[in-house]
Amino acid sequence: MTYCNMYNGNPHFGFDGFDVFLDPDVGQRNIDCDPERSGFDVLVIRDWNAGQQYFRVKRNQDRLETAWPAEVEAYFQRMLAIVRGK
Repeated sequence: MTYCNMYNGNPHFGFDGFDVFLDPDVGQRNIDCDPERSGFDVLVIRDWNAGQQYFRVKRNQDRLETAWPAEVEAYFQRMLAIVRGK
């Protein structure tokens, strides 16, 4: 599954009400999102019902960086609840 024309076949996880995609850490040099060619350091959250449809979270060494920390925290909480079965 893909969310944009830049990448094909992004790793994808579907949650209740939103989708999560991973982008390769080498950008378009891994346009087919082949895990043999690179890792994935950008998490993209897509929520069609949100005013801001896309939220990007980039791994930078030991921490996560995003322009929307409060909104992204809410998605992480929802993901954890789903994964834990709550």
